[in-house]
Amino acid sequence: MNQLFLTAEEVILLNQSQIEAHGGILGLRDRGALESALGAPQNHLAYMGGDLFDLAGALMAALTRNHPFLDGNKRTGLLAAAVFLELNGVDVPESIEWLSQVEDLALGIACGKQDKEDAAALFRRHCS
Repeated sequence: MNQLFLTAEEVILLNQSQIEAHGGILGLRDRGALESALGAPQNHLAYMGGDLFDLAGALMAALTRNHPFLDGNKRTGLLAAAVFLELNGVDVPESIEWLSQVEDLALGIACGKQDKEDAAALFRRHCS
């Protein structure tokens, strides 16, 4: 399985788009935290295996928890996971039900009640 992974510059642009669209403080807080989060999917693949949904879950959880940006970390984590899946040929839904569920997931990850496995399971159930 050959995956396309996002670069730091691409994720910075995703964060910028979210801040411009929804408000917040623009800026990168910690480049190391961003690089670490971007390495999470490759690390997961190398040590645990898994499918694209597992890798997207690892990416979303790492970006959400590492807080590399001054603001919009949950939004950026979710968007980065969706873009990752789309780049790798997976269709991501755009329904209100889906958005509600992934917003709840992002909040759950941020407060430690959910994790990358929960994200992977949600992606697996709703994306094709």
